[in-house]
Amino acid sequence: MVGKWVVPNHYTFPLLVKVCAEIGLVREGKKAHARVVKFGFEADLFVRNSLIHMYSVCGRIGDAWIVFDTWPDLDLVSWNTMIDGYVKNGEVGVARELFDDRYERDVFSGKSMIVGYVGIGDMEAAKGLFERMTCRDVVLWNCMIDGYARIGNVYVAREFFDLLPLRNVVSWNIMLAPCVRFYMIEPKVEHYGCMVDLLARAGLMKDSKEIISKKPMESRPALWGALLFACRTHSNSELREIVAKQLIELEPRDIGPYVLLSNIYAAEGKWDDVEYVRRMMKEKGLQKASGSSLVHTREFESKSFVGNGSVHRRSMVYSMLSEVGAQMKLSCRDSKMV
Repeated sequence: MVGKWVVPNHYTFPLLVKVCAEIGLVREGKKAHARVVKFGFEADLFVRNSLIHMYSVCGRIGDAWIVFDTWPDLDLVSWNTMIDGYVKNGEVGVARELFDDRYERDVFSGKSMIVGYVGIGDMEAAKGLFERMTCRDVVLWNCMIDGYARIGNVYVAREFFDLLPLRNVVSWNIMLAPCVRFYMIEPKVEHYGCMVDLLARAGLMKDSKEIISKKPMESRPALWGALLFACRTHSNSELREIVAKQLIELEPRDIGPYVLLSNIYAAEGKWDDVEYVRRMMKEKGLQKASGSSLVHTREFESKSFVGNGSVHRRSMVYSMLSEVGAQMKLSCRDSKMV
């Protein structure tokens, strides 16, 4: 932009400063700040708010305060960003002074302060602020439950949990963890299976995957299986492929994951991958059980038998024919419209 002699405007610098904040480049952020001054945008509130955020995130809370304190016209975002910055930099006392000085407060600033108090274990201050807030969302409730759980006060954490009007998955996770520690319960694979299933049914696939990854190797196949079922329910083909590969790695002699992976590839039209999986099954000596049927009609008996290889090839052919048919229908419809 500079090389092309394009003059920046007040939209340019917030974007630039945001990028610096996200990747932690405070040196580049200071250069951007210098250009803000050079081009005369230091009075722009939007630009200043982005600079306050960048310095706070990068641990330069003193520089953030200089930007905040230089100009008198500040909005709610400016105050919230500064309060949140002090909290995240461990200066909860200064953050509280700013919070008390501000006549206009919202859920964000209150949430930042409560998070700060929970972080330093001052649950009395957190509770006092929580009770003063008129608008309490599930995140605030979860924060209070987590705070009491962290200091080992499971009973008060349970009281907050019971009072919570609408619980989410995070609420249950926060409450279950201290109960397990307090009552010295050793979580078994069945407990983890329930959690994986609950999270997966709620569509939280990544959370399920994270729980499984932390479990010992011997208990993982059953958990991966639960996640695999949920992936089918939620049509998450990308994660299904990952899970199927994990199951193959854990249980290389189980034919189920191979067949499932082959079906995933077939549904997506990846025929080379289908053939690769089929070849891998053949090399390992894994074969699908032959299909057979027996029909009795009075004195006659009829028995049909389907060989191993033909079933797989037939499913491939049918899938391909189905794809061809769909394409033909689309072509006919397009030609009619023309």
